[in-house]
Amino acid sequence: MRPPLLLQTVACLLAAACGDGPGGGAAAADTPASAAPAGVVDSVLPMDVMLDRFRAGVAEPDGLAGGADSRDELVLQVVRALEAADTLAFERLGVSLAEWAWLYFPNSVQARPPYELPPALAWFQLQEGNRQGVLRL
Repeated sequence: MRPPLLLQTVACLLAAACGDGPGGGAAAADTPASAAPAGVVDSVLPMDVMLDRFRAGVAEPDGLAGGADSRDELVLQVVRALEAADTLAFERLGVSLAEWAWLYFPNSVQARPPYELPPALAWFQLQEGNRQGVLRL
């Protein structure tokens, strides 16, 4: 009686992983150095390193700029921008890269465990969400 195909497949995979099959054991030791990966993969970095890299070349702001002095003024500016279909006005009302990198993101949930998103990815997601929202409005 022959073993089922699934059992044969699992046995072959285990043998290869343990070095008893093709690509395992001595064959792997004979691999030339030129086949080794080039460069360093640093995809898992501490948040302070990711922030330093993201902030490189971005001046630390003194505070929030543009926007509005009060919530009522902000609502009024949004309504005016909608009436005029002025998408550029929404860009001026939004948080700038410097404000986001230095003032907002370091204290956000996205910068803390369990998320710890890279700042560039979080900024991209924010920008895309903002663009999509403005276009829908």
